[in-house]
Amino acid sequence: MLWIIFVAGFVDLCISAPHWDYGAKGPHTWGDSFGHCKESAQSPINIITDDALIDPRLRSVNRTLFFHPPAAMTISNNGHSLVATFVDGAYEIDDEGLLPFTARIAQYHFHWAVNAQSSGSEHTLNGKQFFGELHAVHYNVEYNSISEAADKPDGLAVFGWFISADYPQDNQDFELFLKLAANGALRSGDSVQVQRPFSLETLLPADMNKYYRYRGSLTTPMCFESVTWTVFEEPIRISQIQASGLCDIFSDSTNSALRGNFRPPQPLKGRVVTKPPALFLSPADSYCYSLSPSFPAEWDYKLKGPYTWGKDYPQCTGKSQSPIDIVTQEAEHDKHLPIINRRIFDSPPTKMKIQNNGHSLVVTFEEGAYSINDASLLPFEAEIAQFHFHWGRDYESGGSEHTIDGKRYFGELHAVHYNTKYKDIGEAIDKPDGLAVFGWFIDVDYPQDNQDYEHLFQFVKDGITMKGDVTQINTTFSLETLLPADLTKYYRYLGSLTTPACYESVVWTVFEEPIRISESQASFLAGAIMDSTRMPIQDNFRPVQPLHGRRVTKSLGSYSGRRSNDPPPKFILMAMILSLHVVRNDIIGMQYAWHASNTTSL
Repeated sequence: MLWIIFVAGFVDLCISAPHWDYGAKGPHTWGDSFGHCKESAQSPINIITDDALIDPRLRSVNRTLFFHPPAAMTISNNGHSLVATFVDGAYEIDDEGLLPFTARIAQYHFHWAVNAQSSGSEHTLNGKQFFGELHAVHYNVEYNSISEAADKPDGLAVFGWFISADYPQDNQDFELFLKLAANGALRSGDSVQVQRPFSLETLLPADMNKYYRYRGSLTTPMCFESVTWTVFEEPIRISQIQASGLCDIFSDSTNSALRGNFRPPQPLKGRVVTKPPALFLSPADSYCYSLSPSFPAEWDYKLKGPYTWGKDYPQCTGKSQSPIDIVTQEAEHDKHLPIINRRIFDSPPTKMKIQNNGHSLVVTFEEGAYSINDASLLPFEAEIAQFHFHWGRDYESGGSEHTIDGKRYFGELHAVHYNTKYKDIGEAIDKPDGLAVFGWFIDVDYPQDNQDYEHLFQFVKDGITMKGDVTQINTTFSLETLLPADLTKYYRYLGSLTTPACYESVVWTVFEEPIRISESQASFLAGAIMDSTRMPIQDNFRPVQPLHGRRVTKSLGSYSGRRSNDPPPKFILMAMILSLHVVRNDIIGMQYAWHASNTTSL
């Protein structure tokens, strides 16, 4: 009797199915028992980027395709891989510019190396093999199930992402997956129901415009040649310790470590590999700017709020004040503004602290702060000092400082940098060339908790609720972990600090693509952090100020009328690596145990 089953990550053929593995009965023997594994359109392959042909029909990939979590999902260990199966509520892709048929996701699974220092991806890129690879398996909805579709020529579509073990900190979204797998899928045959399903999108890198397309097969027996492959160039990034955890703590059907579970590249045999036109847009570097500390005169956002600040701080009545309403159609394109490379925000400091100053939640970079030295990005070398937040009164209200075409978001993150010609931010703060601030809107439209913000908010829960509370962050993290995927679209103008003393010393960069958090996270932010009166800090934003003839420019990635949830423009490259996160963990023996960061109050 012959039947096909879809088991936690692979399509397996069972006849009293012949045994296969990645050892003695590994890929070099599969063709002996599974005839399809010797056919001429097998996968994986080595992708030679210069040989790939441009296909103008291929569109840029909108990451919102992967945005929706399933209603139910499981994580399983099938002895060959770790697999997340979408049991109910799976998303579908219905876009003829991406796939020749409507496809529904069934599961995703992983392939990886024998250790954190070696390589284990299935596909290779110009001969380079990465640490691992994630495969998201979809089937043609014309068939009733993946089992029915598995052997059909138009049956399957698999999206593949390389995994690189070069992230300078734990990837918190991948950490969540590892935690769940370690809690219920350590051994072959184990599986665990995910109580709070999460979307595939949380695991993916920022840039999804660069990809390669070809026709191939399953990379495990039965090796059916039924797959439309899409392999992305930008890798998912995890830490070395996470890679070690993947290699060391899960076991296969022989109770040995589950590792080295990849098939080598197969001959191309005349097949054509294509790529979208957007692949030819190359990313550039970018720059940033900063913000301000507290000042002696008392001020707040209530009785002594923004409309009264000018009495004690005359600079607050100046002609170049911030924030402003950004009118996208009136902003001028500046061809000199580069695409921003998110790696400039990628380095965590060696020392940082988080504090409640009574006005906001502030994270200060004390030692090992990154600096930006690129004349195409900033007119001066700038070093980060801190980042902080502004927000509304509840998840349904607006609290961003800047607005865009009159729209106010729930909140805004400001990353504050100072000109390194001055010894510190205190000296730079009132100088015309003193500061640079990057601003990101915060939107409340994420269908699950943003795990990087959960990681940040855990410090608040652990003791940063009252004004004056300060905690040293022992396990530091980079600003990059908190940022949205798309940093290509931004606006530039000269302005001021948005809090007293309102010095007109800031080069502002405001991004169009918002950070996304959940309703529960917005409610937490608006209710858990107290001001000097022991009331929740809410509506801690300054209204928009008159432009007074100032010029607002925009990057070439920005264009009028685009909203953040629209599909990305066809030929614009999204830049670069994202990582979403939860809580730092350590590997102890053969278990992956989670520990909250060890914090010390000052």
